[in-house]
Amino acid sequence: MLKPEKMKDGVRHVYDVSSLSSLQRCPRYFHYKEELGALGELTLSRRPNYATTFGHAYHEAIAIYNHALAQHYSQSVALNRAIYYLLSTYKYLTAEVTRDTSRTIETLVRSLVWYDLFFSGNPFELAYINEQPALEFRFEVPISSKRLSGWCDALAYFNGQLYIIDRKTTTKEISETYISSYSPDNQVQGYVFALRAMGLPVAGICIEVAIVLVNSTRFRRLFFDYVEDDGRLDEWKSDALNSMDQADMYTRDQYWPMNRTACTMYGRTCEYNYLCSQLPMVRPTLLKEATVYANKP
Repeated sequence: MLKPEKMKDGVRHVYDVSSLSSLQRCPRYFHYKEELGALGELTLSRRPNYATTFGHAYHEAIAIYNHALAQHYSQSVALNRAIYYLLSTYKYLTAEVTRDTSRTIETLVRSLVWYDLFFSGNPFELAYINEQPALEFRFEVPISSKRLSGWCDALAYFNGQLYIIDRKTTTKEISETYISSYSPDNQVQGYVFALRAMGLPVAGICIEVAIVLVNSTRFRRLFFDYVEDDGRLDEWKSDALNSMDQADMYTRDQYWPMNRTACTMYGRTCEYNYLCSQLPMVRPTLLKEATVYANKP
């Protein structure tokens, strides 16, 4: 359920880029996922999403590694701390469990070790904000009468310019389609907008991608720069506010329309198809079950 602190005057007041993207994808999807916290079909079937688990594990390990370096531990100590965390927390991620030979505890540990080797010769200079290392950096800024919040993996300098660092994992080679998916993109533009609203002179965002294959892991840094006053961030802000205004209207009317063109995006069926495909008179009962189950303590 939507937390009370995200509400004001009966409507949503605080957004992050995930909830904003859900809203722009489909108002009903947004209502089910972000407002009610209804469980999707995969979760209801109790089939774990190991792709998400793998990504979280990688992020956690890199964060442990970088926090240790920021505390002036050696690279070997930082690496050992992160490996120990992975082995003690995610050792169950075997190929038999995940059914994916690219997403296992072995490929996790290998990716971490190779991350250390790959980037040790080409490191970022970690930024410090208020004398604290800018790791897992939280922000919340005004966007007109609303608020935009979120977390950055890190802020760091590259060639003298400040960048937001966002880490991704993929099990496929990076294509031009993959690269173009970040321009335009709510996360990229929203994060740059937010950090500049805080007075930080970020040049743009760097997507640091780990390409995790069965027998190897490769890394790429994709830079997306935003020149001041080129109009793109102003356009993003206008689009975001327009979507938020529409959400206020949906809340007041208590009706969230379905965007039928989003039911099979990216070749996959929406996780709430099991609700939307039912008769309107049946959905409230199914939705109640999904939200009650999701919000059990």
